[in-house]
Amino acid sequence: MAEVSDSGWICPSWKAGREHARKAPTYAYVFTDPSAPTPSGQPLPAHVRPATAHGAETFYLFDFPDAPKLTADQRRLADQLVGYWTPFVRTGDPNGAGDPAWPRLNAADSALNLAPDAVRPVNMKVAHHCGLWS
Repeated sequence: MAEVSDSGWICPSWKAGREHARKAPTYAYVFTDPSAPTPSGQPLPAHVRPATAHGAETFYLFDFPDAPKLTADQRRLADQLVGYWTPFVRTGDPNGAGDPAWPRLNAADSALNLAPDAVRPVNMKVAHHCGLWS
């Protein structure tokens, strides 16, 4: 399944982000919580698990009235996401005090991996084999 998500979604997004980074500060992330609720409210099919549905992070960022309830670990991750997005909206830089630094997407191909067990920088090209899919 990783080859489908890497070749069809993650690496093309990484490539577009690299192009944008030539013109403006750019921050990239990968949201990887395989237990995240899906936007449809239905679980992902068994043959694509473990995976995270596109758009699943919206439940972590916004308080939708009918949103599924997040677990304690998911709530902690949601607090971290809001902690990054708030200064980003205010200043254009997602970094603040207390959380791991969110690196700019640049020649180092750094992005932020957002997962319940750890939020950490990741090299997109290496972690998702983007050289192979280009």
